[in-house]
Amino acid sequence: MKLKNVRYFTPDFTFTSGDIYISGERFSTASDDKVINREGIDCSGLYAVPGLIDIHIHGSADCEFSECTVQHSCTTNALNGMAQYLINEGVTSFLPTTMTAGEDLIKNMCRTAGAYINRDETSEVIGIHIEGPFISEEKRGAQNIAYIKKPDINFYRELQELSKNKIKIITIAPEIEGALEFASKLHKEVIISIAHSNADYQTAQKALLNGASHITHLFNGMPAFGHRSPGIVGAALDSACMVELISDGNFVCPTVMRAVFKMFGDDRIICISDGTSATGGKKDVYTADGRTYIVKNDMALLEDGTLVGPVISLRQSIQKMVKEFGIPLESAVKCATYNPAKQLNLLNDYGLIREGNYADLLLLDKNLDVKIVFKKGKCVVKH
Repeated sequence: MKLKNVRYFTPDFTFTSGDIYISGERFSTASDDKVINREGIDCSGLYAVPGLIDIHIHGSADCEFSECTVQHSCTTNALNGMAQYLINEGVTSFLPTTMTAGEDLIKNMCRTAGAYINRDETSEVIGIHIEGPFISEEKRGAQNIAYIKKPDINFYRELQELSKNKIKIITIAPEIEGALEFASKLHKEVIISIAHSNADYQTAQKALLNGASHITHLFNGMPAFGHRSPGIVGAALDSACMVELISDGNFVCPTVMRAVFKMFGDDRIICISDGTSATGGKKDVYTADGRTYIVKNDMALLEDGTLVGPVISLRQSIQKMVKEFGIPLESAVKCATYNPAKQLNLLNDYGLIREGNYADLLLLDKNLDVKIVFKKGKCVVKH
């Protein structure tokens, strides 16, 4: 297959005009016997970018990853619903993300995600992000205080076994008992991330020196970045870690978002949705883990006003970043494709339009609306 006359995102993080070739599931070259004489699809006026990768998402389209019980799991159905919504939004791969919940519920989420079989026409589950229960009570946000616990290496290993080694990221609060040991012993097996933490600069720095390499939703679930108390944000800035950025414009205001790009550079930022079942959903009131939250002003909120999550997709966030917040398109795309693939050590397959990589691709019009989505070389969405 040949996509002609398209402006595509190169491995040098710039856009150039030309043709893209696909052979089977992967990008190829013009000399490939399977594509050399194909007429191709005219993509004039469209942008081609790698499939978006959302590494932090709890739910979407009225489906929640936590929708399961010990007796009966409906997580598979929830994952199907999430995957179908996400592919239509150009998110071709994602990490379903847990919340702080009872041990049996987290085990069941890991077990069902581990057994989940990806479908060719939907977004692909490429791992799991464990957000909680190893967090602080003070900065729990919308997480359930009843299930918070100290970092437990044995529990993590049980979850990893149940998930068939799909856990890629685990979020911890470094100031709680056992957290530094947890990071030190496990950082070669899983990405250790910091958030939902009240750690000061020194404690966060110590965690980063002990193996943590990631910050979950920068600014959210952590002390403010003060000029005398720089906290987790300051420790992250002084390290080489990657930082997640909720990019909808509500959880981090556009002014601060622009500052983050100046401070960290687009090499170290991973844009995320942190979506819930309200993301792309059709209801005004939702229930998750026995708690009710409402949709108001483009945000999901607990009844007491505590922030739960955004209600727009990663693709819609990228659109707002570029169209409304002044972030260059090249930077926004890099932070939602290449950077997450690099952090997950998956660049040989994902995150780039490059010969040999999976042909996960979306075609966007000038307004950055989705026109066509390819998943592993197959056209799965066409508007």
